[in-house]
Amino acid sequence: MKRLVVFLLFGVYTVAIMQLRAESPIVQMMEGEIRAGLTTPLDNYHTGKAQVSGTLGIEGRYIFNHLQ
Repeated sequence: MKRLVVFLLFGVYTVAIMQLRAESPIVQMMEGEIRAGLTTPLDNYHTGKAQVSGTLGIEGRYIFNHLQ
């Protein structure tokens, strides 16, 4: 288990160093993402039942060049 944790930390460290040494970041004019997952409430809401449910999301972003 310790070897797995050390291996994962080394991988994250290596990727972080590679990102820091990049000369220019790759930025698209339009970016977006689609996500889906499960949600679970922490407590009952208005005396309702605390049930696991699903979530869907779509997000879009436009990058303004003059604001960078």
